[in-house]
Amino acid sequence: MNRSNSKPNLHKFPLTLVLLIILSSAINAQIVIKSGTVVTIKSGTFLVLQGNYSNAGTFSANSGSTVKFTGTSTQSITKADVETFENIVVDKSSENVLLNNDILVNGTLTLANGNININGNTLSFSDNGSLVETSGRLAGGSSAATRTLNAPSLMNIGGLGALITSTANLGSTTVTRGHTAYTIGGNNSILRSYNISPANNTGLNATLVFCYDDSELNGSDEADLVLFRSTDNGTTWTLAGGTVDTANNKITLSSIDGFSVWTAGDSNAPLPVQLTSFTDSLTVDGLLLRWETATEVNNYGFEVQRANIRGHDADSSVGNPVNWMKLGFIEGHGNSNSPKKYEFLDSDPFANTKPGDTTMYRLKQIDNDGTVNYYNSIIRLDITALTSIMEELLIPEEFDLKQNYPNPFNPTTTIKYDLPVEQNVKLNIYNILGAKVKTLVNTAKKAGRYSVLWNGTNDYGSKVASGMYIYSIQTKEFKKSAKMLLVK
Repeated sequence: MNRSNSKPNLHKFPLTLVLLIILSSAINAQIVIKSGTVVTIKSGTFLVLQGNYSNAGTFSANSGSTVKFTGTSTQSITKADVETFENIVVDKSSENVLLNNDILVNGTLTLANGNININGNTLSFSDNGSLVETSGRLAGGSSAATRTLNAPSLMNIGGLGALITSTANLGSTTVTRGHTAYTIGGNNSILRSYNISPANNTGLNATLVFCYDDSELNGSDEADLVLFRSTDNGTTWTLAGGTVDTANNKITLSSIDGFSVWTAGDSNAPLPVQLTSFTDSLTVDGLLLRWETATEVNNYGFEVQRANIRGHDADSSVGNPVNWMKLGFIEGHGNSNSPKKYEFLDSDPFANTKPGDTTMYRLKQIDNDGTVNYYNSIIRLDITALTSIMEELLIPEEFDLKQNYPNPFNPTTTIKYDLPVEQNVKLNIYNILGAKVKTLVNTAKKAGRYSVLWNGTNDYGSKVASGMYIYSIQTKEFKKSAKMLLVK
């Protein structure tokens, strides 16, 4: 093999090429794999580059093989699609390795000296792949790894720096590490974030150790770092807290019920309003929304918004669902270091809705200077279920027996009735000849709105024949009958 300082022109080799060793003394060595060419590096082999890596053909890296970048200028990795490596070592005295495409690492990516600029792409690790950072770091783009977690203890998936502990089985869990800043209440986060997505994401009672590097502080005071959480992919943030360990570059937060997107920022420049709860409750007057703040800075107030989503079109990301509508405005407390409670009544939660729709609520917080923040504590309600619950809560003004629905029907139908006061209720079904077929209700009922289902059977559980039937309600103060048609 020629070990001179000239650049190996590898594409002049035969169609299938086996690279055994290229020593680091091959100054400015680069690799260009042309279309139709296959380059294989064997197990235990080092491919040492001080120039660029470009592949328009096929690159096959056997287990245990390593590509090492050692140049003093910026080196790039270029391929039209995802490139797969076994092991990568970056050991550069200056400049970075620049990715022009996504890459997959099956073994270890070691950043001994020098950084990898992911350049808006994705760096992924396979089931056995991992990251080792010593004096080098990742920057730009994102890196991701997936593992199955069963009651993990300080599990560092892919070596990405998010250590997870939980008594629960999280199942298949993906950690995606980002390297750009988020804006939190008009202030910037550090240059690192983690999106943690487990299959099981409730009741975790988990602890997260969030690792970071001094080079990522982005102007934040390290001693004042705390964690912020977003459940809408970084659109809005909630202060989560945590304890910073500046000596070991980590922030620890416990009692986490579920994971989402996490970043760190300066606690002295937090969200203008720290929202601690946002809940709903049904009343006879409508849907009552309640929320509470722990602290407020320059808070002009809250605009309560609602969106109605048709059928199955509800957006699971909830960051910007369609057609948010202003319901009202609640004045804030300006500046406050003590808890404040708020409430808002939506007296007509069914406005512009249809059965099967989903309605959503959120808060638009407005500062005195006009700055706006959207709070991600969004309440989702299924209109069909909500309507049923509301109807039962509302007290009617008079007795009534409503027409069954659907009618005609097969095989089931629903019968609704109203009681303005508590009564003993008998609700029976008769055939057209007046013989009783089925007793649906025979008990005392409190005042309210009720519905009962008839499945087309008699008192003995047998199916009845098609035809006209009469249903009749009787109380101490009220009697009424109506007809319905069973069609088979």
